[in-house]
Amino acid sequence: LIFVSTATGYMQHVFYSMLMAGKNRFNAAFCVGTCVAFSREAIESVGGMYDKSKSEDIWTSLSLHELGWQTVYINKVLATGKTPETIKAYSKQQLRWATGSFEIFLTKNPLFNRNLSADQRLQYLMTTSFYFTGFAILALILLPALQIYFNISPISLSIPLWQWSLLYSGFFVMQLMLSFYAMGGLKFETIMISTASYAIYIKAFFNALFRRDQSWAATNAKDTTYDSPFNYVKIQVYTFAFLLLTSIIGVWKVIYTAEFSIAIVWCIVMTTIFGLFLRATFQESRELRRAARNQKRAMKKNRLKEANI
Repeated sequence: LIFVSTATGYMQHVFYSMLMAGKNRFNAAFCVGTCVAFSREAIESVGGMYDKSKSEDIWTSLSLHELGWQTVYINKVLATGKTPETIKAYSKQQLRWATGSFEIFLTKNPLFNRNLSADQRLQYLMTTSFYFTGFAILALILLPALQIYFNISPISLSIPLWQWSLLYSGFFVMQLMLSFYAMGGLKFETIMISTASYAIYIKAFFNALFRRDQSWAATNAKDTTYDSPFNYVKIQVYTFAFLLLTSIIGVWKVIYTAEFSIAIVWCIVMTTIFGLFLRATFQESRELRRAARNQKRAMKKNRLKEANI
């Protein structure tokens, strides 16, 4: 069970070592649930920890900042925590986090919060709007299909390929430089799980919009029964099937019309990402099933041993 832990480990590294350090510069660092100490006077001034949301940590921090309290983020490793080890644990964690962020964005949008400084408004806005990336990834999935099926393109197809490449390369090179600076290179596991998370984030948005209660469970909470990870990636399975079919039709269209489109390349790239993600899901399913069988045998062996005693 290395894939999920490795992928999320890099994500958390960027968050804790860079984003939180940056937020600290603007007095906008917030509690992330653990390894935090509150001044008794400060926490009592806001009526204690916020208890009307599963994201009580960021809500409490927001309330403290509204009253002018100062927060300090210590950018040192003083304690280590666990990253999610399974797709089930990751899906539940991300759904909880994203739902909480959307709750703040929809009910108490930081951008219009006059009790915060201008810097704090922007920092909290970026935090609570981050999970809209789910909709951006959905657009990246659908746009190539629109071009392949209906010849609808979001970009101008009249410009030469070299000119398009020149314009796009600035953004692409910047992304590469940022990835190498933040994570020491392109971490494909992180790219895979971030892309596949789009369905979680979209579900979280509608949870917050319609105020659906989201159950809480500790990350990596012990569960002795086998629960297939495919129960948590059904949308990703449908997405892969859609992308695979679209890629096949796109390639056939190129052969039939002799007209090449960058949409086909992008569709194949997305198909590959989701395909590899589902392969990792299958491997996890196989390992969890094997572990459940071994645990069942061990329990049976212990019962027989106790009966003989």
